[in-house]
Amino acid sequence: MFGSTFAANGTLFAGDNNYNLYRSDNNGTSFRLIYQFPKQPNPTSAVTGYVLPIFVDSPDTLFVSVPGTNRLYRSTNFGSSFTQVLNTNGTQNDGFYIAMTQDSSGNLYTATYSNSISPLLPSVLKSADDGATWTIIQTFGSVHLHNVKFNPANGYLYVATSEWAQGYNNTQCERIFRSKDLGKTWSIVINRPAEIQGYGPTIHSLMLFNDNWVYLGTDQAYQVNRIDRFYDNGSNVAFTPQTVYTFPSDCDFPVISAVWLNKTMLFSSTAEFYSGTSRIVASDDGVNWQIIKATGISQSLHHSNVLSSNSKGMIFYSDGPEQTFAITQQIGPPPTPTPMPTVTPTPSPTPTAAPTPTPTFSPIPVPTPTPVPTPTPTSMPSPTDIPARRLL
Repeated sequence: MFGSTFAANGTLFAGDNNYNLYRSDNNGTSFRLIYQFPKQPNPTSAVTGYVLPIFVDSPDTLFVSVPGTNRLYRSTNFGSSFTQVLNTNGTQNDGFYIAMTQDSSGNLYTATYSNSISPLLPSVLKSADDGATWTIIQTFGSVHLHNVKFNPANGYLYVATSEWAQGYNNTQCERIFRSKDLGKTWSIVINRPAEIQGYGPTIHSLMLFNDNWVYLGTDQAYQVNRIDRFYDNGSNVAFTPQTVYTFPSDCDFPVISAVWLNKTMLFSSTAEFYSGTSRIVASDDGVNWQIIKATGISQSLHHSNVLSSNSKGMIFYSDGPEQTFAITQQIGPPPTPTPMPTVTPTPSPTPTAAPTPTPTFSPIPVPTPTPVPTPTPTSMPSPTDIPARRLL
């Protein structure tokens, strides 16, 4: 399994690296194959066929994108059928929609990812009708986008742009942009010196929010990766990120996912260009971090270790075929109180405060899903071209 997500009712959706989408109604104990997405001719993506991201919005509409297809698919019946709603129409089939998010009013946002020259610049798109139709609200001069995410604590929308490359706009690459008005205007909140001609220090991909704190995971190829944060007080200035955790330097795996488990933040890293050790790290305060799982994986399992959490205190993830797990946060039972003395007139002694139990994280192996015959995909409507719009 690679991409995954929980719906509000606890249904778990997970995808493999061969266009297949699975569903579990028992927290990942068992899965059934519910859909296979159509392949496109001559795909060129390094993650072709990986079913990710998977996103379920508040009305329980399911969205899926698959690298190597340039498409975004939508389902209003929990995956029984899908309709194609977006197509980047790139010059190659190497693109997909890398992230989705929903604001407090129910509007949806998605971000494009492609490595080829396309009629469509890297863009953020918005939908006000539950993903049936989409409008480009902003384009950027980077190679592609890494993330778009809404913070319900302050109502701000954030975008992470990708690494700089020759021929791209060096004033818009490797930065975090923020919009206070849901995409109408944008400002830079994490900057990068434009004179750097190459990979800079601010290639971020993942975001996780703790009120106005913005936590960022890096995507540094062949460099040590880390978790940064900044406090967004609403000022229209570029903030200086603070590094709160640096992953061990034995392998330079990018950070691929970040979720909440009750009141604990978890970030995970993954293989990309070579074999090594993927890790899951956790923190209750955003400053002190611990490694709760470290797994040696091969390069063939790159982009695994994607975390998905539900409201019942469980995280699902997979290290690859036959390696699916759940993490639960288990709190020990409260200590038995010491009986108070009843002898009078001697005053009752003040009871000693019992220490707060320390959370423990328990990876629980989940049985391997049993494939079922592949259903015939629902026919897709003709792609709808999205007109490109360049920045001034």
